Amino acid sequence: MNALVVILVAALPFALVAFVLYRVLFVRVMGKTLRPAFAVLLYWIAIAVVPWVLLWVQVPLANYIFGSIPSLQTAAWDVGLAINLSLGMILSYLTGVVAAVLATRQFLHGATHGV
Repeated sequence: MNALVVILVAALPFALVAFVLYRVLFVRVMGKTLRPAFAVLLYWIAIAVVPWVLLWVQVPLANYIFGSIPSLQTAAWDVGLAINLSLGMILSYLTGVVAAVLATRQFLHGATHGV
């Protein structure tokens, strides 16, 4: 089992959700249909919740894939999968915090300066 692939597959859906949510909120803030402070609050809450939601989807899916394809089952594959999904979640939170800080800056700066 290639650990980097599992970690990236676990983290990439989160990055995609974070980017799409940023774009949607930024358009609404710039269109003056959403207050910047509320957009910041929504984004930070999403950054905190989305990794857990994705993990609830990814764990059963990964268990099914690795459990039904015997060639993927190396020694202690289940332990490795758990560790790699945990590392993917940690990577999601790290990238999420960076994205949230940058998004907060953009929401507040864009609303006051009309970028």
